[in-house]
Amino acid sequence: MKKMSIFVMVLCIAMLVAVTNPVQAAPHSTFYFEKVCDGSVDPNICVIQNAAAPFAVLNGGTIEYFDHAYFQNPAGMVIESATVLVTASDGSQATGHVRWVKDRGYYTLLPGTGSLKNLHLIGKVATISWETMTFSVSGKYFFTP
Repeated sequence: MKKMSIFVMVLCIAMLVAVTNPVQAAPHSTFYFEKVCDGSVDPNICVIQNAAAPFAVLNGGTIEYFDHAYFQNPAGMVIESATVLVTASDGSQATGHVRWVKDRGYYTLLPGTGSLKNLHLIGKVATISWETMTFSVSGKYFFTP
């Protein structure tokens, strides 16, 4: 009985290593695009521009914000929290979350449909121009198998 327990434990550990290894091996690449949030389409929608491959399909697409929440902490930082829906120009969609801390935003985007299927994206948002309401979005991404 003791040998069987040890065998099952070793088998479970081997299976765990085999399953987690491919996830750790997924290569992370960098991305960059811009979003224009001037309210010309809708106050809650930004239009995506200047996205390079493999995200060129995002050019002309949108980022829509839902569930806005604003907080003021003791240090004076305003934090905005929202669920986002990214729609690529080919109609593919993915959802995620964004948080603003002081003058920077932090994105997380989860796998979606079509060309955004299996995509995992983590990025930062920075202001390019308050005048034109243009922001850069950059960070790392990978596609799961």
